[in-house]
Amino acid sequence: MRYLCMVLSILLLSASFCKASHLKGPGLSYAFLIGRLSEDVPKERLSQWHENTRTLADKALLLGPSDSWRPLLKETLALAEVEGVIVEAPHTLKNSMHSRGESVPVARLIEGRIGYLYLPDMTSPTFPAAEFFQSLRALCLRYAGRKLLGWVLDLRDTGAYDAPGLWWALRVLFPAQGDAQAVTKQERRLQHTKNIPLAILISEKTRYAAEQVAISLLTRPLAKSFGRATLGERVFFEPVVLSHHLRVYLKRLPIQGPKEVPLIPQVPTQDEEGDQDHTLNAALKWIVGFEAPQESTSDSESVQDKEPS
Repeated sequence: MRYLCMVLSILLLSASFCKASHLKGPGLSYAFLIGRLSEDVPKERLSQWHENTRTLADKALLLGPSDSWRPLLKETLALAEVEGVIVEAPHTLKNSMHSRGESVPVARLIEGRIGYLYLPDMTSPTFPAAEFFQSLRALCLRYAGRKLLGWVLDLRDTGAYDAPGLWWALRVLFPAQGDAQAVTKQERRLQHTKNIPLAILISEKTRYAAEQVAISLLTRPLAKSFGRATLGERVFFEPVVLSHHLRVYLKRLPIQGPKEVPLIPQVPTQDEEGDQDHTLNAALKWIVGFEAPQESTSDSESVQDKEPS
């Protein structure tokens, strides 16, 4: 039941992600952030909070398009006594700490018949979240129509705050059991992927949204987890999108259940040794045990970042 609640939470939040992703500028959604934070302020502090918001609104009006919103957002969260993570990606990725290989999802085919998708860590304060999710969704759509023996989703290095954004990108390739969201004509052909094996690789670095997505996908009939146990930090982050380059993730504790419950892999594996990836090898051995159509195609492929529409 707890896992079902997590699935429903991600599905419901993904709708708000799609709507929020089209906002034009920080000023338009800062008022929404203020309103959202007001819901968390205890009644006895509401009067003082409303006085604070007038001061904060005046400061917001003074900020120009090229100014950093980080100091104001930190002050806003502190006054509301709410924990949050601010992701303010540079407007140009050329001077960013993220190289092309670190901020772009990469997929390849193993022996032409098993898909492999690796996702990097997304928890840096300057991670280009909007561009990454657009790239990931485009990559998933590119591979979704191929009839393969199975898929490997490598989340061993994946930390992420934005469960709705991550799910919005992945669901076109890996729809979860019970995912009843409306799909486009282009996406209707993707439903066959529910019927092929999906190996999910996890480790202690699989955190937050990545762990939630892994739990959701493990509800599929042909899904199995491999690797090492996660830390089990069962906290949720509610995304508030101020612009394509500026987001605030409000930290939320689980609605029910203990705060720390590690996700234990169904097939535990030892650490990698030299060039031997025991976790990936175990996953491939499991997938090869299933019979499915084969298709030979290019060995690797990646997708470049692009501005969201």
